[in-house]
Amino acid sequence: MTPSDSGTTPRAFWDEIHGRRDAARPGRPHEHLADLLGTAPPGRALELGSGDGADAIWLARHGWTVTAVDVSPVVLGIGARHADGAGVADRITWQAADLDAWRTDETFDLACSFFLHAPFGLDRTAALARAAARVRPGGHLLVVGHLTLPPWAWNPEDTAGLPTASQLVAELGLDAAEWELLVVEDRPRTVGHRDGRTAEVLDAVLHARRHEATA
Repeated sequence: MTPSDSGTTPRAFWDEIHGRRDAARPGRPHEHLADLLGTAPPGRALELGSGDGADAIWLARHGWTVTAVDVSPVVLGIGARHADGAGVADRITWQAADLDAWRTDETFDLACSFFLHAPFGLDRTAALARAAARVRPGGHLLVVGHLTLPPWAWNPEDTAGLPTASQLVAELGLDAAEWELLVVEDRPRTVGHRDGRTAEVLDAVLHARRHEATA
């Protein structure tokens, strides 16, 4: 039975998942963030599926003003507490919203998402395409997704249909006339479990920059 079969809403599902976590310490920002954006000039950033705020906090510490959106108010509360402890609470706006319904008229210098996957209730491609549409000329789009999962994941075999980086470019309709594709790679990454186990997984990494407007 899937969560949707039982009548669970996406918000309730993720609130329950995050409510079981040890949230005493903040998570670590994704390594692709510092690797690909460490030298980018800060501006306004949008993160979809912000989780416990590790990436939003990293961005805020590096001078970005961040809008962090997630379906779970529970995990956003965790993120807000960590941001306050990190001294960057004033640089992050937390928004609880279903990403299928969430819209904004704002534009951003960065739109990013890390492992925005859900077992039900999310059209990921459409959500990412809307985020890409809000990137300003000269701004960045960074999307990292799973291609494989470690054996201790809740659904390690459930990766059918997950797009490679090049497939994601096509799905999002990133036209070469409008976007410079900086990184389109399926990258290996070593992950660790708290019991000491390690595994190698594969991430689909897409980093693009919208061309500057021409006169």
